[in-house]
Amino acid sequence: MLHNYLLPECNFEREMLTILGYSIKTDIYKANGCNGVITRIKNEYKGKLAIGWIDEDPTQHVNRHPDYFNYTEVGLAKYKVHFKRKGESNNYLIEIEGEFEPWFEPIGSSKQIRKADFKIKNPLHEYSKNEVPPNVKEYLRRVVEANPAPFDYIRYLIERVKNNQ
Repeated sequence: MLHNYLLPECNFEREMLTILGYSIKTDIYKANGCNGVITRIKNEYKGKLAIGWIDEDPTQHVNRHPDYFNYTEVGLAKYKVHFKRKGESNNYLIEIEGEFEPWFEPIGSSKQIRKADFKIKNPLHEYSKNEVPPNVKEYLRRVVEANPAPFDYIRYLIERVKNNQ
């Protein structure tokens, strides 16, 4: 049985995984930042399935963990979602083009779902390091429900790899 094979870089991505139906108790093990995801996979998941979820934060490219560059694209990017694999290992990365949090707002706005309607005043990235409050969780849920395609694709990538173990 697989345990804690999903490694999101922050609380925001962790919350997204719970919305997609994954459990904090059995599936998710939060790492701290992109380099934390890469380091944890390298040190603790050699020979085991691990799927990290990171942003392609342009401000962090200079400081990327050296092992990050050993991951190569598997298939074509879709919905600004890249899927990468480290060689022939069971170590993968889901990488969102740009920062993930700002990626959300245009999706929500296109479906008439606005942060202000959920009393969210701060930029979404401010919830990355802290616990995600209930109103933000509800906003995220509503955006996913209104535009499921990119999130279904992420779930598809995870399940495809998980089921091939």
